[in-house]
Amino acid sequence: MKVIKTENTSKSMEVFKNGITKVKNSFKNNFKRNMIIFGALVLVCGAVILNIKLLVNAEEENYDPSYYDDGSQGTNAGADDEGSDSYFAMAQLDRAQARDEELEVLYSITASESATEEEKNNAYTSIEKIAKTIEQEANIETLIKSKGFEECVAVIGESGINVIVSCDSLMPSQIAQIQEIVYEQSNILPSNVKIIEK
Repeated sequence: MKVIKTENTSKSMEVFKNGITKVKNSFKNNFKRNMIIFGALVLVCGAVILNIKLLVNAEEENYDPSYYDDGSQGTNAGADDEGSDSYFAMAQLDRAQARDEELEVLYSITASESATEEEKNNAYTSIEKIAKTIEQEANIETLIKSKGFEECVAVIGESGINVIVSCDSLMPSQIAQIQEIVYEQSNILPSNVKIIEK
């Protein structure tokens, strides 16, 4: 059997090859952006799941103040600890909800057909920044807890960071440790670190 090439067949093959090339180039050009978005989504989902687990654990935990009371403190000591634990769980949940709402708005911009390319790029940049902030806050909280604090919440804002720790009073060495951890993880100077005792 003999195949006869016609002009239409070669043109349609050329159009097909050009289409394939355009699709490949599109994936190559947007690959970095797509991976950044995927990474941000993974970080955000992880943070949301972690915060939900912390909240559920705080609510399910059956705390018996009499078990921990050695008789030297009043009966309200256990209730204060329980209130403190729920405070930290609620603070983390509130922070996660605020971030989720912000991310939802940004994702709607990136998916919008009416948004300009500049608006979409700004939204992608903001998503990257939020993902980095979530990672920094989680690292700061983990490292501060490793220094002996039972609970900690770190909230990075535009002008600095608020670090809330569970303790009665901080010693200067503990303040220095917290400031050092914050600087190492986020490059925020000690003058922009506000430490709150809870």
